[in-house]
Amino acid sequence: MPEFIKVSYPRERVVELKLSSPDKENRINGQMVKELIDTLRELEDDTSIRVMVLTGEGDIFCGGADVDWIKNAQEHPTMPHLDPGSRIVDALHELDTFPRPVIAKINGDAFGGGVGLMACSDIAIAAESCQMGFQEITFGMVPLAAAVFASNAIGLNQSNRWLLTGEVMTAEKALEIGLVHEAVADDQLDEEVNRQIDLLLKGGPRAQRETKQLLRQLSERDKYQTPGYRTTFGHVFQRCLSSNEGKRGIDAVLNNEPAPWSVKKD
Repeated sequence: MPEFIKVSYPRERVVELKLSSPDKENRINGQMVKELIDTLRELEDDTSIRVMVLTGEGDIFCGGADVDWIKNAQEHPTMPHLDPGSRIVDALHELDTFPRPVIAKINGDAFGGGVGLMACSDIAIAAESCQMGFQEITFGMVPLAAAVFASNAIGLNQSNRWLLTGEVMTAEKALEIGLVHEAVADDQLDEEVNRQIDLLLKGGPRAQRETKQLLRQLSERDKYQTPGYRTTFGHVFQRCLSSNEGKRGIDAVLNNEPAPWSVKKD
């Protein structure tokens, strides 16, 4: 029984995956990655499923990567199963290539890898109160998940700004730049998700599957699906992990302190 991924069937032909680590803001750790990959692979061949919904437990979608996992990887760099960079991208690859339509139901804040999960979904619907951003840069890490997937959604020009600054954006701003498809009042989130499900259930299942494959082949995403590329991303992340900047940045997060390079405004 998965510990960090809860699976339910809220409607006929619909499966919901819920990130479940609410005491840690549904942050992504090694076990969650494994469970997500395993669950997606198990569901791939279930033809009774027409739509998947991805959301978070509680009042947050996903706070990004678990900093304790990152710190453990820094201290044990030769252990492959602790390589957060390539493991997170592996999970995003599985979600990105899932053969049925995926709706990201963004019920709360989303940061780092959580934004990557949104960007790998076909339709992203956010509650208006949500905030999101690529904050890895502020503690000395590369926002890999965003660079690979979110940049396809918002384009290079917007990526330059949001990935390099780590600035937090509102759901309204995310809608404006194309990171989400809809931003609705919090109490209307379920209604809008169900409306999109209704629309998707009217489409031909095979046609939807073929359309997803076609769109990914037409986009820059297609070249990122090879194991070689995903290994490269892992190497980039490992360089940051082992750097002095990365170590000091992660320690600052764990100690709830500003990063040592952070310049305060006078």
